[in-house]
Amino acid sequence: MGSWKAERRVGRPGCRVVVPIELAAMHAGKPQPYLINVLGGDAHRTIAGAFWLRGASAGDMNARETRRFLDAMGKFAAGDRSRAMVFFCADSRCWLSYNAALRAIAAGYTNIMWYRGGLAAWNHAALPMMQSEPFAWCRRERGVTVQRSKFKVRTLNLEP
Repeated sequence: MGSWKAERRVGRPGCRVVVPIELAAMHAGKPQPYLINVLGGDAHRTIAGAFWLRGASAGDMNARETRRFLDAMGKFAAGDRSRAMVFFCADSRCWLSYNAALRAIAAGYTNIMWYRGGLAAWNHAALPMMQSEPFAWCRRERGVTVQRSKFKVRTLNLEP
């Protein structure tokens, strides 16, 4: 398996690239897009209000993991495949968000955005950040609901 960081094209097929000032304006507006951090590894600082889907960016997901990813996207979208979702990871050289964005596009979601600068650009712009916590899809938790607070970790119950 190759490095998870490499130079990538500026655009993504089927999704729009957003820059820090644009994402900050969407983040402050209504309705807010779902911000989906797909960086792997340990807890880290992330964009305030983002969901951290550790492992959602793997290029080699098995059928069960893919189903869980699609279930998460379905819950975010609440039946609306045009619901705005922004995928991001570490920085402009991180391709993890590329895999997740393409997976969402392939599933029929039409308002997928890629925040190319990722956490590095957000932090450099001194925009609000918080400590990440893994999204419930990574652990079999029950009773977790979406928190729409601007600066709280938002999680979602994926249990039937």
